[in-house]
This record gives sequence, C-alpha cells and structure tokens, in this order.
Amino acid sequence: MNVATITMAPDAARRKFLEYRQAVAAGGSADDQVLMQSYREISRGRRVLHLHQVMRQAGVDDAGRPRLAIARADATHCWFRSTHWGSGWGDRALRWVFAMEESMRVLNRRRYKSLPHAVLADADSSKTLRAVVPTIPPALRPKAKLHNYWILWEAEWETVPTDPLLLRHLGREFYAVLAQWDLTELERLVLFDRL
Repeated sequence: MNVATITMAPDAARRKFLEYRQAVAAGGSADDQVLMQSYREISRGRRVLHLHQVMRQAGVDDAGRPRLAIARADATHCWFRSTHWGSGWGDRALRWVFAMEESMRVLNRRRYKSLPHAVLADADSSKTLRAVVPTIPPALRPKAKLHNYWILWEAEWETVPTDPLLLRHLGREFYAVLAQWDLTELERLVLFDRL
C-alpha cells in the first residue's frame, strides 16, 4: 500500500525537533507539541502521515466505500458509517466514523476514529460497512499494549486485507508509521474465519 507520507532528511528533522522541543519546554502551544513529536519520528527515520490527507487522496471505490480503513490495533472488526456529530444544540455535523463496535449508542472516543464529512465526501452514507482488521505479526508487534496503536489498511469490505500499516498517534491527525507488512496466505486464511 502506498500512501502519502511526510519525509525529510533525518539531520534536518533532528534540528527542527530540537527547536520545537525548546519551544514546548518554554510553554509552547499544542501545535508546537505535535510538530515536536512529528519531527522526532522523522529524525528517527520513520514516515509520518496526516490521516485526513491520506483518506482524502485514497477516496472511495465505485460503490461509495472508502478505499482505506483505520482501527485500533486491538480490534478484530471495524465498522464504517456516517453519523451526525455534535452537542445537539444546532451544531451537529455529518461525520464518518470507523469504530470497533457496531452499535453507535455508546462510543468511547478511544475506540473509534471520526473524520469530517468533507474528507470522504463521495462515500455512501446510507450503508454501514464492516471490515476485518489485520493481525500484526509477532516480529512487528509493539511491546506496549495494542490499544495504544492503530492499523491503516486497504479496506476489503467483503474479504480480508493484504498489506497494512501499523501507526502510533502523534497528535491531532498525525501518525508515525511504525511498520508495514504483507499478510501471508496462512494469516489471511485465519482472518477469513472472522468474516
């Protein structure tokens, strides 16, 4: 899977990281914090992506389904749907949600990712879709708990995925790409049992 990522020379990223770390230490803004973390990951040789940009560029297929899906790394399934989001005081906006649960009644914000409607404006809002979340091979599995990580993959709404990315959230819509792999035929067959 090829997605647009933010890259630069590690030494230039290291200089920017140090600059923003100093700004954060001096009481910098939330923007400074996100930039510091992003530059740190790039200086370590990792790619960084902006989720809204990646999802917008991937778009939707002919059936109005998103070409990519995102779910927390400890999920087994991902449900995609549209919902009206807001406080209920007239500011409710249509948003897209990738959730770990089928039910929309109780959504814990750590168990879903929502996107503004404009990111996938051509998606079909009349359907709820379900996808199988790829497993992470042991050699690439983080030592920390999986609920701290996300998986981005080419959404296979009717079958199992092939080549996912393991992500760590940096802040706002920025994620560090920690790993990318191709699922083996055996790993894909095991995932078929989840369909």
